[in-house]
Amino acid sequence: SLQYPAPPKRPAQPLDLFWTKPLYNNFDNIGTSILTLVEIVTLEGWLDVMYNGVDAHLLQERGNLHPTRDNNPAMCLFFLLFIVVGSFFIWNLFVGVTIDKFNEMKEKQEGRSIFLTEEQRIWVSVQKLMVSVKPLRLFIVPATGLRRTLFNIFNNDRFDMFIMSMIMFNVVVMSMTHRDMTESWDEGLFIANSLFAGIFTLEAIVKLVALYPKQYFSDRWNMFDFVVVMLSLLSMTVRLLPTTNSIPGLNLLRIFRVARVFRLIPKAKGLRTLFQTLLVSLPALGNVGSVLFLFFFIFAVMGMNLFGNIKQQEFLDRHANFRNFPSALMVLFRMSTGEAWNGIMHDCMIAKHCILVTTGDLKGQYFSEGDAELSDLKEGDDYESQCSPDNAGFLALLFFWSFVILCAMVMLNLVIAVILENFQSENIQNERNDEDDEDNMKVGRDHVQRFQDVWSRLDPYSTYYIHAAKLTTVVAELDPPLGTRNVPRSTKTDIQNIIMACDIPNHDGKVHFYETLHALAGRKAGRYLPEEEEVKIRSKIKDRLPVFTSESAIPKYTAAHYHAALYVQAAVRGYLARYHMRMRLAAEEESVELGSLKKTSSLNNTRATGQADHKAVALEVPPKNSGNEGGAPEMARNEHKPATPNSSTGRNKIGVTPPGVQGMPPANHTESNHSSSRPS
Repeated sequence: SLQYPAPPKRPAQPLDLFWTKPLYNNFDNIGTSILTLVEIVTLEGWLDVMYNGVDAHLLQERGNLHPTRDNNPAMCLFFLLFIVVGSFFIWNLFVGVTIDKFNEMKEKQEGRSIFLTEEQRIWVSVQKLMVSVKPLRLFIVPATGLRRTLFNIFNNDRFDMFIMSMIMFNVVVMSMTHRDMTESWDEGLFIANSLFAGIFTLEAIVKLVALYPKQYFSDRWNMFDFVVVMLSLLSMTVRLLPTTNSIPGLNLLRIFRVARVFRLIPKAKGLRTLFQTLLVSLPALGNVGSVLFLFFFIFAVMGMNLFGNIKQQEFLDRHANFRNFPSALMVLFRMSTGEAWNGIMHDCMIAKHCILVTTGDLKGQYFSEGDAELSDLKEGDDYESQCSPDNAGFLALLFFWSFVILCAMVMLNLVIAVILENFQSENIQNERNDEDDEDNMKVGRDHVQRFQDVWSRLDPYSTYYIHAAKLTTVVAELDPPLGTRNVPRSTKTDIQNIIMACDIPNHDGKVHFYETLHALAGRKAGRYLPEEEEVKIRSKIKDRLPVFTSESAIPKYTAAHYHAALYVQAAVRGYLARYHMRMRLAAEEESVELGSLKKTSSLNNTRATGQADHKAVALEVPPKNSGNEGGAPEMARNEHKPATPNSSTGRNKIGVTPPGVQGMPPANHTESNHSSSRPS
């Protein structure tokens, strides 16, 4: 270790010291008092002012006394009360007014008329929400074989939960890295990270084999996963090389592994809402950021010309100054966050000890204007002024306060207003109405996303069209108020009634995505809008609707007509089926009756023949000379001969009236006619 010699002892010398008041933060007059209070409102440096007030003595009792520590602690109440009233309320009211005016201007720009009712505004917002969705292109399920098996594996909810848990564990393992790690600890972390990388690589391989590269890379999240996996494998490969320490950017490759946590966004509803808010806010934030940069540019140029040569002091130093354009932008950005902005302002108000001598024996020393040392020197050749431009600080006050008001208070609050407005819109659209009354339910983002999912299953290629016959499936899978899913005691009639109540154009047996969603949502949320409002909404969604080249191509019929035709067709088919069933039953009944008649007739003939033979034997009448007596048996046989079905006393083979005849008799209508023709 190095040993330094002790410094030589010097004789004690008396120091002539005296107390001075703060140069700017004081209450000596109305001007400095207002300036001090305004700086306290911004919560910048207010603690130093409060403690100076606590240590100070009252004017009538101070005399020549210096400040005493904690002389008057009750003075803290003054500053705390002023902060509560001035900063927490008044200052935030300024922020609230800014946000309110921004929302008002946005409503005017978006065409939100003050004459619209609340229901009409909801209908306008629902239509804008519908424009933000489109059919999803789903993965095509492989037919058979290994690809089908792999597809079923990664398309399972349990597989997703396993991958999500591995991502969380991987993040935990990566957070265990710290300085001065032992070799065994570092090796264990490397093995764990390699295991996780292998799991994610296997996942990517399974998806690639099941979907093939064309389908796999059509999904953006799959592309993101593939890039992260490749970077992880590259970082581990570089780690195994003998010259790891000499490769630049190795730590940057390791950082990309943390990006896996973004895969949790699609699975978590809260994260998805925040991420959706960020994406929706980006266009508006770009506009606000452009205006903010314009203000920064203007103030940076002004600051370079006004304060570019100011003497460097406590706050205006080599890190924060206006000597060049990049430094000016950095100090303005720092001031917009409220960090020591008043200290930089005070340094730019300097008027004493700010004239730098550049030649002679006094080179490098600072003097004030009017000092005797500067009497023989020429400005510009022998010394230069590094004081405030006006030597009074009014330009600095005007510059810094205008910047704080315009940029720190207005423009940055506009950024907050944009984020809050979009976040509020997302929350409103995500609200689910828990009321049992379907008429009071609102159409929100969840309903629209559910419609998107159901439609995508029926339209996996994202053609925007499905067959009109599949509308029943769509309505049955949607939650109220769009459909009948989870509705107790819902029937096919309820689904049919919803379709009949919607005006969905029929494009040659097909229906369009946006037209269907618009009709289903408008069934409950639709309201009449003024013509100018309707034109504005139509101009925003017309690009998503079908385009017709001629007037004759415009659909003349709707999906309700199509399903009405299906209903009539089903009714006619049902009637014909019942008619043919009755015919078949009647024919079967007729055949049974004919069989019974034949059996009875055969039995009667047999009995009549036996009785005639017995009588002929008893009378001993020769068969050739029977005469009239021989005709009796013949007549008896004729008497007992049953009537044929085609006789006048019988009935038709099919005892039903042909279709179209009113008052069609039942199948057994002519049953009483058989009684006269049957043998006794």
